[in-house]
Amino acid sequence: MKNTTTIKRPKRLTATALLCAGSFLFNSCTTTNTAYQVQTQPMNPALEKQILRETSLSGMAIGAVAGAVAGGVLGAVYGAINHHDKDQMGRDVTIGIAGGAVVGAGTGHQKGKQQGQEMVSAGMTRDKASELVKAARQENQRLAAFNAGLKRKITSAKAIKDASERKIALVSLKSQTVSYNRDADTTIAMRKKALETKNWGKGTSGAREKYQACTNDMIQQQKALASMAAVVEQSIVY
Repeated sequence: MKNTTTIKRPKRLTATALLCAGSFLFNSCTTTNTAYQVQTQPMNPALEKQILRETSLSGMAIGAVAGAVAGGVLGAVYGAINHHDKDQMGRDVTIGIAGGAVVGAGTGHQKGKQQGQEMVSAGMTRDKASELVKAARQENQRLAAFNAGLKRKITSAKAIKDASERKIALVSLKSQTVSYNRDADTTIAMRKKALETKNWGKGTSGAREKYQACTNDMIQQQKALASMAAVVEQSIVY
């Protein structure tokens, strides 16, 4: 009866230790400073190297501790099952701790490295999303600037007294509006397709919302362009 009790208790401890080991290995992480850099800075080779180094080392350290705990408990279970005396039990536990630490360190290193690679990949995905938003804003600014200039040019062209020169100026403006409108169509279609894709990745929902806002803004800019293009067309006397 005494031996049965001794065996059951280590078994419970073994289960607890193994669960703890799995939890520790899964949660290996970088330092607070590096995690902050990942969230606030574009991914670069130096930061990538730092992330992989820290996650690998922390995973190894946590794995070694968790493995040692699990190995020690397993050693105690082995000794109890085989009815070892105190000295033999001590050796069983020592061997279990050493073996568990080695295995845990190796597993933790791989797990930490994998987690680091996932962090790098997520950071690069966020960087790409930010670049898309930046480019979209620049395109919107170019169209907005063209619209603002077009309005002034229409007024100036319509004020030209010579009918022939006025027509040449207006036809030139029409050609420009057609070109910009075609480019806007292509850009808007491309953005809508990008918004529909599932490749935005983790942590890019904010960038996606901004990209949607940029697309909506360009649609409005194109409507303004279409309105002025109609004025240009109506002003041309064929």
